[in-house]
Amino acid sequence: MAVTLYDSTKMSTLSHQPGRWPALAAVSLAAPNLGGLALRLLLLPADGPSMQTVRESGDFVKLDVLHRMSLDTVLEELDWDLPEVERAELNLAWHRLDGWPDTQQGLAELRSQRTIATLSNGNISIMVDMARRSGWSWDAILGAEVARHYKPDPEVSDTLSTSHKPA
Repeated sequence: MAVTLYDSTKMSTLSHQPGRWPALAAVSLAAPNLGGLALRLLLLPADGPSMQTVRESGDFVKLDVLHRMSLDTVLEELDWDLPEVERAELNLAWHRLDGWPDTQQGLAELRSQRTIATLSNGNISIMVDMARRSGWSWDAILGAEVARHYKPDPEVSDTLSTSHKPA
């Protein structure tokens, strides 16, 4: 059986989030008093400076950690004192992204013919939560957390292509 690794870059290909609007709705539910701050937080590039810091240090951390670092930085820049409970809930908005309506059917059709897996910078728990929320079925969830590097670093595809071959 053939194997297909789906490059779910920025978690936006499968999730219905042009401009990350569903995530904004999730943030609004988590912390309704944030107003315009929510939009700014969601538009921060998660794969920009924080991933570069990880690359330079060589100390891999999950995307949830990078999202939290970005959140804390923005809140500090805006001198916004958000309680820890709300910060933690806001940071989990990425786990509550909704999938496109036709994604479930498309993945099921692919899965009937081949083994399918993610290839994402999102950590495993983000991808599991998104899959459960949207009814997606993966044979494996692979990516940055498994390779201990972020795309587009070649170590991601090198690690996964040599260590996760089908039987």
